[in-house]
Amino acid sequence: MTIRKTTADDLDAVMRLYAQARQFMRDNGNPHQWGDEHPARELLERDLAEGSGYVCMDGGGIAAAFHFSVADDPTYQTIDGGRWLNALPYGVVHRLARRGDATGAGALCLEWCFNQCRNIRIDTHDDNAVMQKTLARLGYRYCGVIHLPDGAERIAYQKHIQRAAFPGSFDPPTLGHLDLIERARRIFEELVVLVAENPAKNNLFSAEERCALVRGLVSKMNNVSVDVCPASSLLVDFLRKERIDFIVRGVRDYKDWHEEGELAAVNNLLSAGKTNRAGVETVFLPTRPELSVVSSSAARTIARLGGDASFFIPPQILPLVNQRCLKERL
Repeated sequence: MTIRKTTADDLDAVMRLYAQARQFMRDNGNPHQWGDEHPARELLERDLAEGSGYVCMDGGGIAAAFHFSVADDPTYQTIDGGRWLNALPYGVVHRLARRGDATGAGALCLEWCFNQCRNIRIDTHDDNAVMQKTLARLGYRYCGVIHLPDGAERIAYQKHIQRAAFPGSFDPPTLGHLDLIERARRIFEELVVLVAENPAKNNLFSAEERCALVRGLVSKMNNVSVDVCPASSLLVDFLRKERIDFIVRGVRDYKDWHEEGELAAVNNLLSAGKTNRAGVETVFLPTRPELSVVSSSAARTIARLGGDASFFIPPQILPLVNQRCLKERL
């Protein structure tokens, strides 16, 4: 199955699909959610004009149709009997319907939407047991009750994965880095280790080599991934593109707190821009006392001078670091 934007040529078929969906609702104890006419053709034409109408295609034609947009929904401003999971920018899914024989198309559409925006809000009718079961199975959490403009109640759900980035040079990765990664991945559902690409530095390893080293160290951490942050872009631009809301930084002393605090304020300001959207937040993790003197620069200096860097560098990569430093000395 593939998903694409709705075209004008699709509208008649989409209208027939929604008619079938309304009949399915009536046959399954949910006659009131869409009544006899919702969604109206005018609403679908508006989706088409705004680029928020989508269809899921399979061998039999249109398998499902839905609305998806990343924008504030006025009906979600007030929620009763609960609260939304967060106040971050979110995607909205409305009017999801599938063809009767297109098993799995509805779930596929929801997962596609979530891959576009890792923070989704959706609502459904209290009598729509089928949708409620699907949302629960896909990890959506009940948040409360919202009201449509006509006062009708809808059950509200949300799914969100908190993604954080841990940026740094990692030249080479140290025991301090590993400790911070392990602690951060217990806080966030997904952690992306961002290896800075900085050609101006006299690096021991290239960005690609550093990525490979970190990947080897975190290979058994199922919620940690590794990527390169290009030197040609701002960190906040990369985070926005990857839909990452948090930065993790380790701090060792007052100097770190001061410098990282200023940097955090700048990143928050740049990511929020001149809008009311939430900016990227920075989470500070104090370095463990026994690792407070561990740094990549110190590890490089010790290894380059032929000293014992095992107090700084993970044993899995220590031979490779020593070999590279020996090569530099020859």
